[in-house]
Amino acid sequence: MNKACLIMLAFFTCTATARQTDDFPELLTRQSYQLRGDVVKLVETEVFYRTDAGMSSIRSMRFDEQGRTDTLELTDTNKIHTLKVFRYEDGHINSIVTFTGGKMDDSSSLDYDKSGLLREIRTFSAKGRMTQWVRYRYNSKKQPLYIMYNDGSNKLQQMIRFRQTGKEEYLRTVFNDDLKYVSGTQLMHTSDSTQRQETFYYYGAPDSCTGIESITYDNAGRETGRVVMDGEKRMISYSSCSYNEAGDPEKELVFPAASEDKKEITHEYKYDPQGNWLQRTTYLNGALEKVTVREISYREAGGEPR
Repeated sequence: MNKACLIMLAFFTCTATARQTDDFPELLTRQSYQLRGDVVKLVETEVFYRTDAGMSSIRSMRFDEQGRTDTLELTDTNKIHTLKVFRYEDGHINSIVTFTGGKMDDSSSLDYDKSGLLREIRTFSAKGRMTQWVRYRYNSKKQPLYIMYNDGSNKLQQMIRFRQTGKEEYLRTVFNDDLKYVSGTQLMHTSDSTQRQETFYYYGAPDSCTGIESITYDNAGRETGRVVMDGEKRMISYSSCSYNEAGDPEKELVFPAASEDKKEITHEYKYDPQGNWLQRTTYLNGALEKVTVREISYREAGGEPR
């Protein structure tokens, strides 16, 4: 991408049977970038959700000069406005303050140890009363040992324990306020020169597996496959995704094992000279599903959009 002071991206999506895109966008997203130093950085993202009744909600995120989330705003269908303000200190989030309808709702303070690991989060009501206290503990290798959730009176609500059971494996166990077993998740990593695989085993009791999910990634970190099975290793669904030379999804396959309703999703793109796609045409099982058009304008520092 060239050195642009401002890039405006607009996504307009419609299905083949819906109204025209110009008249009724189902989803509109705007992203604003600025040239900061020699790097083009995202400074704001706005997402507009629309229904037949008109605009339903707006979600806006703004970012500071380091690319960190500065504010998060949400206006829902009832026109209730929620604002989250993030503050940083020494490179970490120091506090999060939430406002609803223009009035402060709650605030959270975050504390870190000398190595920069998150140690605790305390959440307070608008009147300053602590409502939750979350504590994190780690071993000598800076791996998580447990997370404890307490209410404002320091009564235990939930505990999550982590146990490293091997070089590429760990176990996550959830206990309730009486320290009774609730659920468990075992994660195993495998990798070779072409891909990386993560397999999750879910437990409803210590020795009762309720489900398995295996996710495969390529060397670029993009998801290429996902298999979901029940506790008896019977396949529930399978999906795969391949990418074009530009790194954009090109072909997706979704296969629910319980039926023959296989979905093959393909994408075709048109790109501008800067390598950003301007149009994406999506087909479902060979039939036109939707067309997404992006309008992108570039502006050099101090110049007019072109």
